[in-house]
Amino acid sequence: MASRIGKQRKQKKYSEGGVVFTPAFIARIPSAAAAKGTDDASDDDASSDEFRAALATFWARLRGFTALGSAEAELDGVRDLVGALAALARACDRDGADDVPIADDDVNDDAPPTGERELAFVAAARAFFGVMFLPNSRQLHRALITSRKKLGARGASLAESALLAETSAAIDDALAELKGDAIDGRPTATVMRPATALASVNMVQPQGWAERRVLRGVAVRAASLVAAGIDGMIDETLRGRRVPPTEMEIAHDAVAVAYSLVQRHLPSIVNVNVPGSSPAGGVNAIAALARALARILGEDGAGLSREAAVSAGVAFSALLGVGVTHEEHACALADAFFPSVPSGNETSTSTSTSTSGGWRVANGVGATPIDSLLVLAKGFGFESTKTIKDESTGAFKDFPSLASSFSAFGTLSAVRGALTAASPEALSIELARPGGTNRDCQAGDWRFLVDGALPEICAWMEHPVDQHFKFHASAALKSALTRAKACVAVSDESFAMPPPLVDRVLTALWANWEDPLSQTVKEVQGAFEALADLFSTSETFLERVASRLLERGASSKGRYVPLAALVPKLGARKLLGIRPNLLEESLDAMRDDSVCCAAGTLIKELSAKLLDEMEEEERAAAPVGSGIEPGTPERPSSERWVIGNGSGKRGGVDKGKGRGRDEVCIREGGGAAVAAWRRWWIPPTLAALLKPGRERAGCAQYALPHLMRQDAASIVFLLERLKRMGRKRKVVASEKDANEGDEAASSSEEEARREEALRAAGVGVTTLKLPGEGDDDDDDDEDAG
Repeated sequence: MASRIGKQRKQKKYSEGGVVFTPAFIARIPSAAAAKGTDDASDDDASSDEFRAALATFWARLRGFTALGSAEAELDGVRDLVGALAALARACDRDGADDVPIADDDVNDDAPPTGERELAFVAAARAFFGVMFLPNSRQLHRALITSRKKLGARGASLAESALLAETSAAIDDALAELKGDAIDGRPTATVMRPATALASVNMVQPQGWAERRVLRGVAVRAASLVAAGIDGMIDETLRGRRVPPTEMEIAHDAVAVAYSLVQRHLPSIVNVNVPGSSPAGGVNAIAALARALARILGEDGAGLSREAAVSAGVAFSALLGVGVTHEEHACALADAFFPSVPSGNETSTSTSTSTSGGWRVANGVGATPIDSLLVLAKGFGFESTKTIKDESTGAFKDFPSLASSFSAFGTLSAVRGALTAASPEALSIELARPGGTNRDCQAGDWRFLVDGALPEICAWMEHPVDQHFKFHASAALKSALTRAKACVAVSDESFAMPPPLVDRVLTALWANWEDPLSQTVKEVQGAFEALADLFSTSETFLERVASRLLERGASSKGRYVPLAALVPKLGARKLLGIRPNLLEESLDAMRDDSVCCAAGTLIKELSAKLLDEMEEEERAAAPVGSGIEPGTPERPSSERWVIGNGSGKRGGVDKGKGRGRDEVCIREGGGAAVAAWRRWWIPPTLAALLKPGRERAGCAQYALPHLMRQDAASIVFLLERLKRMGRKRKVVASEKDANEGDEAASSSEEEARREEALRAAGVGVTTLKLPGEGDDDDDDDEDAG
């Protein structure tokens, strides 16, 4: 599962084959090139010749660009194409206005294109931007969109009108095809390819007002295109078609465009007073968009990717917050996702089910503008295709009725989206439960984040549908805890998580430290860091959590990264006070290859924090006015060494000259804090390096480099200690050899004394010989004698 998800994320969004130029696009080049760029009668021949030459050069470059045939060549060739368009813009601007800076504001007062020169330039620019709407052109979008900044003031204005006209034409063609009886057998995703170009216009950085004006000008039709395209893709999956990854990317882009339309351009869709907007049919378009997003989050959307559902959840929750106060947004979210809530009475276990809008009624707020808008939408203006019509799924009254059809994963995605789309004030505001009559009733206070989202997310992590579902639940938990910190900042410390909820969150984290899916583990670790940040001022909480982590065995991989996150907040000395031999345990655990990296992270944070604390203590203990700084040598340094593999002087004395980037300047000796720090880590590290097991390799690769980066001079003391240990071993070995020789000599002397004593007593000493080869010869010799 993990490898599959990783491959999907690393997949390129375009093939190496380059842009697929359609016959219709190629046909535009000769017809446009044949149009003569004649000028006004007042133009001189020199300027006319220059313009004609620039126009011919552009079309020739574009014609050659269509024959490149590879993405790499097109990425290089697009620069020449932009240069040719810039030259055409300079030739078109007869007044030399290209030196005027391009205005970047919300108002475009420039006149529309006039004269044959400007009309010819706009035609060329439309063909230039038309490349964006061709298959496999994503890699060129940024270069095409940002090219307007190189065209001068008038050229940029004309290019903006060309981009708007080309985008409008592409969307109109796609909508006409989607509303037709058939789309020539093509998948719906290929028809809604303009959404990909819109996503690039929306996401280009830095985004200027020109891009926003383009999106605003096509907002209504873009919303209709996204809704129709998503409906069409879902209909295809219901017929049994499997959506390939390349088409799924188009669905992701479409949902991203929907979120941008909701967040930035919804007034352009429903308000006729917004300049540059086209609100005709805007109410039906936004209603169709809401229904399409709900279908992604419902059972019908199971054929699309879960990533698309996550994006749809953000857009859906953002729709609820359009034009509302914080309290109205909180009530709308609660009505949509938590219609059934506990009564709030500690002695009661009953659950109250609110009617549609129960939270809104209980808190005395009106209907959200978006709900009022949807009530006005009697129909949707169009269907996804004329062959599939389901009026029952199209009928709805408000957002709670849409949310009631969500699947389990759809609800998770929507709640997760609410955490992103809602403001901290809306997430932390206190609401009266639907079972009460006023704010001071027995029902108690309820907050969306603490009483709604977090308990539900914990329940999803405790009982997941599958491993991938738990991954998204852990990502939602991380988002919720991150937003909780923002809620604390805006609520003046009045926002707090109850202890039972904190314990439940910790239990969910403990259970997933070593989940089989590595992405889940990363999200859980991120959630723990967010929780530690939330309680960074509570030393009791941090010590309790650290003790629970340390209770896990040293071979447990899941304890090291959370402990590393606690070190900056709790402190190294306090953590070592709980477990004094934490360094030795971590080094010994490196015999397991799967633990090495995580244990190295803990050693890095622990040693760095301990050194900082020791130096701070040294600074605090120094007499006032002494000027002693941490790291002051205990004895004068005679010289400094340069170590590394850079371009500086290697192995010699540093004379202040430039060193290579991989070289480190060190000096002999060190302050009292550094000396104490070295005494803390050098002996156990050296012991681990001298062990015969696999922990030696783990220590050398994952622990020692971090320690050396924190204090490169420690290598000298490490080697000195290693040298002393080597001498000590030699002495021990020589003493052992001498003892063995003395024992042998004393044994020989004792035996000699025994023999001499026997001879003195008149007892002969006989040497016995075991029978063997040569015995028969000896007997024969005796007989012969």
